[in-house]
Amino acid sequence: MKFTSVAVGSLVGLVASVGASPGPAVETHADFNSPNMNRYIVKADALGKASNTAVNTIGRGKYAIIEFENAESATQFMTAKGFAETEMWPDSPMYPQDSKDAGEVDLTKAQETPWGIDKVFFDALSGGIVIPSTLPEVTKDVCIIDSGYQLNHPDLVDSATAADPSQSSTSSSLYFGTDGCKHGTHVAGTIVASDNDEGVIGVYPGAKTKVVRTFANSCGWAYTSELLDAVDRCAESGASIITMSLGSSYRFPGLCEGIADLVDDENILVIAAAGNGAGTSDFFPASCGETTSVAATDSNDNVAYFSQHNGGVDIAGPGVGVRSTTGSSGYSNYSGTSMAAPHVAGVAMLLWNSFPSCSNKQIRTALYESATDKGAPGRDDYYGNGIVNYYAAKKYLEDNDCGNSQVAGGEPNEWFKAVFGV
Repeated sequence: MKFTSVAVGSLVGLVASVGASPGPAVETHADFNSPNMNRYIVKADALGKASNTAVNTIGRGKYAIIEFENAESATQFMTAKGFAETEMWPDSPMYPQDSKDAGEVDLTKAQETPWGIDKVFFDALSGGIVIPSTLPEVTKDVCIIDSGYQLNHPDLVDSATAADPSQSSTSSSLYFGTDGCKHGTHVAGTIVASDNDEGVIGVYPGAKTKVVRTFANSCGWAYTSELLDAVDRCAESGASIITMSLGSSYRFPGLCEGIADLVDDENILVIAAAGNGAGTSDFFPASCGETTSVAATDSNDNVAYFSQHNGGVDIAGPGVGVRSTTGSSGYSNYSGTSMAAPHVAGVAMLLWNSFPSCSNKQIRTALYESATDKGAPGRDDYYGNGIVNYYAAKKYLEDNDCGNSQVAGGEPNEWFKAVFGV
């Protein structure tokens, strides 16, 4: 069972009755400077019963969105219709989880490997960093929920597609192929930046991805309802991995249950940034039990001071001073659990495409069991199970049942040939 997409309808000022079903989508959050805090997610069946009208929704029709002029109007409406607290919730904003360490620069020199890529490809057996010489065909792709994917960036392949068909047109206010915010393009570069002798290289260079854009050029926020819709779009597009470098402290009641459905029933791996609050409180969707929650570490394997530490943290990844793609041709160093999550997503994608008969939970278990243990022995609230490592996870799968399904890779990639002369 997947998340249900939502329809955005404007019912501003409703108090006593619903005069009509929600109409066409209202303006996207891209048109506003701040979120409307008097906006609510309502169970569509409850709204339909209260109004005696058909409620326009999309997808599976589980939710509708209503907006009010003020909090008093919302309370009066809820009371008048006899809504329970389990039928109507605030449509709270979600935020990106990053900070910019430096301005954008153009890299005209030869390709460099960001330290985070070196970290995840450290091979304990050889005692050195080994970038995979061959890459498997992509059959298990990742869906990035973020601020877009700069299609014309020279270091990103133009094979990325919109998981939400409405975002495939350049006339869409949330067109997936541009990214004035730059956050999503930075995330994408960590996963798939090309092996093309310039800029940087990603964990799985040149791989195709799916994208749902939730953040506008302002980079500020997106509604919870938009996140729910984005997750559903990723699932419906056939993506195997969903990665989200965003979140908030608000736990919408259907969020974790929906993620659990995707993981348990749809064989999807869900990954999210643990949060940048530097505290112990829960952060969603990372703190949902079936989400892989990713903390951030620096180049010395210390947990970043800003990284959330709580019982939901599952694994850690490079997240301080991470260089990746931004703008139409630039590169920037960002820090945040936003930067850690794509390292884990990239490793998961490479691992799963190498062992395609494994289930999502077998891949997840391999990531956890093989992570480089840091901090207190065993799992702890700072590192989770440890820092993600591709080769250790690969060996774990080779030593276990689904490892027998490993597929051969293709030709050695250009970076490997140039460095090792193969």
